[in-house]
Amino acid sequence: SLRTQFSFGNTFTANTLSSYQNEQGTGSLPAVFVRCCLKECRLFQIRQSRKIFGRGRGIIMYLRPYKKEDAKTIISWCENEDVFRKWTSDRYDSYPITEDDMNYKYYDCNGDCQEADNFYPMTACDENGAVGHFILRYVGGDHSILRIGFVIVDSKKRGKGYGKEMIRLAIEYAFRIGGAKRITIGVFENNKPAYYCYKAAGFRDVEQENEEICELFGEKWRILELAVDK
Repeated sequence: SLRTQFSFGNTFTANTLSSYQNEQGTGSLPAVFVRCCLKECRLFQIRQSRKIFGRGRGIIMYLRPYKKEDAKTIISWCENEDVFRKWTSDRYDSYPITEDDMNYKYYDCNGDCQEADNFYPMTACDENGAVGHFILRYVGGDHSILRIGFVIVDSKKRGKGYGKEMIRLAIEYAFRIGGAKRITIGVFENNKPAYYCYKAAGFRDVEQENEEICELFGEKWRILELAVDK
């Protein structure tokens, strides 16, 4: 089978996957899923990709729950306020933000989600550490719909396919572990790289009855809606 399930929980590490890869070879590498509760579960996937990782070399990208220590790294990927706003929209009153600001928003404010236990921040990692970040939340109490938000990729890795791989993993996570039947995501119309990344990962455009607008920098930024169904 091209997919194998393990139950190692949070002790299942990148080194474990490297050992598994060495044992099984790189010809038919499986996706590996660890089943547990949504907040604690990690999703691992091995991909063979010359575009991202160099000629003929297999590498690991995996998802794990966000940790407070990730904030410093994630914030550093915002090299200017334009990047910051395309990541956070108007969710923060000021720029730049600190690690404490980010963790306060996530842990004390539940990511601005009104429903308890409905904010799941994730960090994407490769063998060298964090490479991306996003959050998941259920929409309006409906556990058949998960929404991806706060998507950002390491500024040094943009345009190299990392974002697409991370979103593909997020989709797998939401369907297989989150139990979703539909996944939605929003993107600013002026953020073309992100829009085409989501399309390449499997999202499709959703027709909107009412146009969504966010006012930033004295401008009106239109929000496009996309979705993917199981």
